[in-house]
Amino acid sequence: MLHFALNRRANAGFACAGADTIMNMLASHYLIPYFDIGVLLDAEQEGVERGKIKDIVGTIHYVVPGRSSLLTRDKFTMEDVRAEGLHKNDPVAAAQQVEDKYIKGLRVRQPAVISVNTFAASLAVNDFLARLHPYRKIANANVASIEFSLGELRLTADEEMEDCPIMGRYLGHGDRKPLLGLLELS
Repeated sequence: MLHFALNRRANAGFACAGADTIMNMLASHYLIPYFDIGVLLDAEQEGVERGKIKDIVGTIHYVVPGRSSLLTRDKFTMEDVRAEGLHKNDPVAAAQQVEDKYIKGLRVRQPAVISVNTFAASLAVNDFLARLHPYRKIANANVASIEFSLGELRLTADEEMEDCPIMGRYLGHGDRKPLLGLLELS
C-alpha cells in the first residue's frame, strides 16, 4: 500500500513538523512508503507590494522507511517539532517564545489555491508511475524528491540523503499502545 500526504503551506516560516513527524513514524512503524506533497505561495511580506506573490514552489518527497526521512532532508527540525508541540499545548507560552525570538517564524497556515495543489498532486502521481514503469534517465533510487518553481518554470530532482537514525528506530514496530508510542495519540 502506498500513501499520499498533502501539506499546504502559506509560507515557509514554519513547517508542519508535527504532522510530518507522525507520517514519518507511521511509515516507519508499518514499513509503508509514501509521498509527501508540500506547496508554498511566497508573497512579499512588507512594503507597497505586500501580499504580491513572488513565486509558487513545492516539493514532492518520496519517503521510504529505513532510508532518508523528512527530518534528514531538512524539511523540519526537532526544534520545529518542539515548537509546534508547545504551540498546541500552551499557545500563550509559544507566543511569548516567538516574541522573544526563541521560536522561528511560527505562523498560521492557510490553504493554497486548487490549481497549485492539483499541479503538485499530478507531479506526485507521475513520480509514482515513473517508479512503476521506469522511464526517467535518472535511476528511481536516486530520486528522493522533486522540487518545482512555477515562477522560474523549473523542476529539480533531489538525491536520496543519508538514512535517518531517528526514524530508523521505529522500523517495523507495527501496532503499539499508545499509538506510535505517543501519549498524545492515545
